[in-house]
Amino acid sequence: MDDDEGDRSRIEKAIEAVKDMASSITDAAKSAATPSEEEKMTVVDVPLVADAAMPMPLVAPKKRKARVKRAPMKTPKKAAAAQKATKKTAKKSAKKSAAKKSKRAAKR
Repeated sequence: MDDDEGDRSRIEKAIEAVKDMASSITDAAKSAATPSEEEKMTVVDVPLVADAAMPMPLVAPKKRKARVKRAPMKTPKKAAAAQKATKKTAKKSAKKSAAKKSKRAAKR
């Protein structure tokens, strides 16, 4: 029975040691997570001083891309020649019809 009591006391001592280590670790983690008053003051003061010393950087407005106008379609040389020929014939026929009308009007 002595062995059982000795084992129990050793186990209890080990459990207490583990609990102590766990509590010290949690305390250290809490203190690391929450900064002290001195750390709060230094952290807060530094950005305010830096903001006052350095002006805001100027940002140039973005340039807008100009819309590209499409060039008019170029007609092939043969088609251009054909268009000119039709214009010439239309002008000639218009002159002839105008001349005929003036002759008829003169006759009346």
